[in-house]
Amino acid sequence: VRDFSDRLLNQVKSIPGVSIAALSNTLPPDETDFSSDFSIEGRSRPTDAEPHIAYFNRVSPDYFQALGIPLRSGRHFSSADSATAPRVTLINETLRRRFFPNEDPVGKRLNLGSEREPNWNQIVGVVGDVKYNGMAEEVQPAIYQPVAQEPTWGIALIIKSDVADSSSLTPAVRNELRKIDPDLPLTQVYTMDERVSVAIAQPRFRTSLIAL
Repeated sequence: VRDFSDRLLNQVKSIPGVSIAALSNTLPPDETDFSSDFSIEGRSRPTDAEPHIAYFNRVSPDYFQALGIPLRSGRHFSSADSATAPRVTLINETLRRRFFPNEDPVGKRLNLGSEREPNWNQIVGVVGDVKYNGMAEEVQPAIYQPVAQEPTWGIALIIKSDVADSSSLTPAVRNELRKIDPDLPLTQVYTMDERVSVAIAQPRFRTSLIAL
């Protein structure tokens, strides 16, 4: 999976007009893979009645630049955050405000595993909030992990382009994917504007109906 991800990114980045390419198991504004609990080093483990819950997002280093998600403190992921490197994570602002209201979280460690089988990840940065659970919902705490350290089977390819008609890149992307695996389909191709439009379609319809 890691080899496929690396090859796909390298080949897509070589397509004329592609300025940034990234991978993720989630996509805003309303597509997230899963949420789970976590604990913070040096603090008592949360109870079942009041668990620490966050969305877990696995992304490649350029994910935040591709979607314009700002870095608030610390650093982004890099190629140095490989499968054999120390485990690292980024958190969003909502998680920082909720669990580190009066301290800098950079350098702290989160256990993303269980108490019996811990999976310690050091926080290396804080990024801006993003909605993954719908445009009308509140932003939830989010934890990001490098896809190189936590490979994911479900992959979304995000491309930032300087081409006026970004949909014109689709045939080239399909061709590069075919070179890696001719049996693997490229599906659900959208622009971000189209994704947002679909996400707000029902609220827009209800508003129009009320206005009518």
